[in-house]
Amino acid sequence: MKALAKKIPGLEVELLHEGRALVITLVGRMDPSYFNNLNELLHDTVKSDCRYFVGDLSQGTHLSSTGVGFFGYYSRQIKERGGEVIVVKPPQRITRVIELTRLGELVKFFDTREEALAYVEKALRA
Repeated sequence: MKALAKKIPGLEVELLHEGRALVITLVGRMDPSYFNNLNELLHDTVKSDCRYFVGDLSQGTHLSSTGVGFFGYYSRQIKERGGEVIVVKPPQRITRVIELTRLGELVKFFDTREEALAYVEKALRA
């Protein structure tokens, strides 16, 4: 897997890209000021060949409405190609935002990163 780590003040981002899967780990506060930078990092990869997008939010501390829009946007892009957006279970505070905004209807949830990656690996082999 190709790995890229980027530190934005207040937010750490790790991207892992292999084949048709992309894993993004976000550590910290996910608010509007960060998403332009994230879109620059992700746009070309997701547009080219990504079918599975795993968002590991397990270490997140805040998710703004812009963050919800971010996951909704990529969910639509990837679903058009028959793929899925997967979220690793975030803390209760972020889970509540996801429930209130109905983002949970667009993404699949797993309790751990390992479970999410096992699902993706199996799906890519099918």
